Amino acid sequence: QTINSKVKTHSTLTAKELELSVELVSKNAWESSLMTYFDDIPFHYIGKGEQCIIKTDLALSHRKSKESNLLLIEEPESHLHPFAHAQIAQLFFDSLLIDKNKKYLIETHSQNFVLRLRRLIAEGKLVPDDRALYYVDFNEENNESELKRIIIDENGNVDYWPEGIFSESLDETIGIRTAQIDNR
Repeated sequence: QTINSKVKTHSTLTAKELELSVELVSKNAWESSLMTYFDDIPFHYIGKGEQCIIKTDLALSHRKSKESNLLLIEEPESHLHPFAHAQIAQLFFDSLLIDKNKKYLIETHSQNFVLRLRRLIAEGKLVPDDRALYYVDFNEENNESELKRIIIDENGNVDYWPEGIFSESLDETIGIRTAQIDNR
């Protein structure tokens, strides 16, 4: 099986075609470099978000990640459009269907990522006990960070939510509406 057919088989996140090729440098036929193309566009020319998704998808399908029981992932939503935050949460969930022993420790700042996890629980696809959600809060009195567990029930409801977290959209909407009313 060729490397490109392996990449196609394991990269399931997008319908776009990922391809590797060897480019010969004209000054010396012995020099070559491995080039990656995404729908015939050099990989380094595509958006950082798509690059992150592809790298994450390929890393999850790599043999070494399959041998690991715990994967630590920092901000998988970086460089992604907010719509894609939920899609990448779905990618992690889908990988759990393949390997039930897999565990992830994911640090995120994405409301949409968290909302997708809550939705998967509400849909009955993810059991609340199979995941844990924590908020890292800074305790000024003790000058240290504290982990606060947020319980999500089988309906996707939370028992606690930190004040001001993920409230930006509502705050901005209220601000716009207030300004509209004041300008009348």
